[in-house]
Amino acid sequence: MEEERYRLPLFDGKNYNDWKFRMEIYLDEKEVLEYIENPLSSLLHRHEECEDNATTKKRKEEAILKIKRDNKKCKSLIVQRLQDDQLELIKDKPTAYDVWKALEGRFEKRTTANRMTLSQKLNLLKYRPNEETLNEFCLKFDRLARELKQAGDKTDRPMTKVS
Repeated sequence: MEEERYRLPLFDGKNYNDWKFRMEIYLDEKEVLEYIENPLSSLLHRHEECEDNATTKKRKEEAILKIKRDNKKCKSLIVQRLQDDQLELIKDKPTAYDVWKALEGRFEKRTTANRMTLSQKLNLLKYRPNEETLNEFCLKFDRLARELKQAGDKTDRPMTKVS
């Protein structure tokens, strides 16, 4: 358990996209990824539509208990990977989904200004063989391209000619 605790870095407000990627892989491994992708109410709603006879009622109650337990587990796994100074942002969030959305809202930059800044950085990026290896340059290029895509840029849209 101690080894598992230090596998992921604590999120300190920097490199959110890298931390998010690691956390999604980790939560998927722990089989609780769906709790950050769907509100708890929609997960619970799946079981509310079942008919209630004696056996299905018991299964329904067990399923609802499992969903609530797994949501707590997911929230706990996220909170354990946050530095103390990031906790204030999520202390009042009741579910893993709410915690995740609060973090995304604060640290995922999807603004037009951010897209323009990233586009400009990508356009000005040049390989400088005296200062960096080709691998370092490629990693910088890949990071900027991924950040631009995550910021909402549609890199796969067709180019249109402006006359």
